[in-house]
Amino acid sequence: MKALEQIDRLITMNNLIRTHHTGSPEQFCKRMNISRRQLFTCLEFLRDCGVEIEFSRAMNSYHYKNGHELEINFKLAKVPASRLISIIQ
Repeated sequence: MKALEQIDRLITMNNLIRTHHTGSPEQFCKRMNISRRQLFTCLEFLRDCGVEIEFSRAMNSYHYKNGHELEINFKLAKVPASRLISIIQ
């Protein structure tokens, strides 16, 4: 379940950054219910994915630079056993 929590955290973080609703780093931590260290670890992970993120004092929010954004997609679905057998064969 830890992986699903991390994916959910990244999706929420991405949405807040994309819509410029993070607030200050302290507010962002509170919105995400994470520590400051966890926040900066997550931001670094997003940067490692190739997007540039910076904090704007004028907007009081983190935002993606240079028009780039991150798209995060995740799907978890129950698959019938018969479908799994055909995939394996």
